[in-house]
Amino acid sequence: MNRILNRANTLVTTVMLLAVTVLVFIGVLSRYFFQFPLAWSEEASRFIFVWMIFLGIAIAENQDAQFRITYFVEKLPAKAAIFITIIGECLSLAFLAMLFWEGLEFVRMGRGGVSAAMELRLDYVYWSLPIGIALTFFNRLAHFSQYLNEGMSGAHRVGGGK
Repeated sequence: MNRILNRANTLVTTVMLLAVTVLVFIGVLSRYFFQFPLAWSEEASRFIFVWMIFLGIAIAENQDAQFRITYFVEKLPAKAAIFITIIGECLSLAFLAMLFWEGLEFVRMGRGGVSAAMELRLDYVYWSLPIGIALTFFNRLAHFSQYLNEGMSGAHRVGGGK
């Protein structure tokens, strides 16, 4: 299930990248060659880009490509490194859970607002935060679970980085 969801996320994000590229190209053409700016193309590309960011975070987490500083943990004895890794993973998951909760509040506050050019409900854009963070949370949880199930071997890796 997780693999299907991550493939779908990658496909959606790839399509969004293509859409942003086309929209920006159309916007530049209309503004500079036809002297007719299209405000909706700028707004649409901005909104799609926001979605790409939060979905992209989940993709990076799935690929275990998030940036981590492991220098100090690598200097610790194995048991201390395992302990610090577990604490760090729990803190990461707690932070993602809090960010998800606050993202839902952000969506709630955005209800009723509409964008200037396209008159799109802003909560459609704001949903990118809790959805992207939820995907990131489950990818992080899967990596942490795998770390625990493998007997915490490679504890100095701190759950990430290639």
